[in-house]
Amino acid sequence: MHIAATTVAVPTQLRVDAGTGYAEPRTCTYDLTGARRLVHVDTRHDACNVTYRKASPAGGYPLTASIVWKVTWTPSADPDGRRAPTPAMPDGESTATSQVTVRENEAINR
Repeated sequence: MHIAATTVAVPTQLRVDAGTGYAEPRTCTYDLTGARRLVHVDTRHDACNVTYRKASPAGGYPLTASIVWKVTWTPSADPDGRRAPTPAMPDGESTATSQVTVRENEAINR
C-alpha cells in the first residue's frame, strides 16, 4: 500500500525579542500577509521597531527572531480511492538567536 501526503508550510508571522529590558519595545510582531516562499521584511516604516537604549555588555544582547508557519497537509488517496480525514496540524515555529552589539555615542552640546 502506497500512501503519500503533501505538506505546505507558509510563513505567517515574524516575532523579534530584543533580549534586554534596555530596549523599547522589547518585542515586536510583524504579520507576513501574502508570503509564499521568499520573505523580505522591511520594518523601517512599521509602527513597531526595537530601539536599544543602552550599550550592550561584552558579548552583546541576545536578539531572538522567530518565524511562525501555518502548516497544512493533504493525504493522497489510498489504493481504493478513498481519502483519509485531514486533521489540522499545529503551527510550526523556527527560532534563531544572534548576539547584537549596541554602542553608545555621547555628545556635548554647548
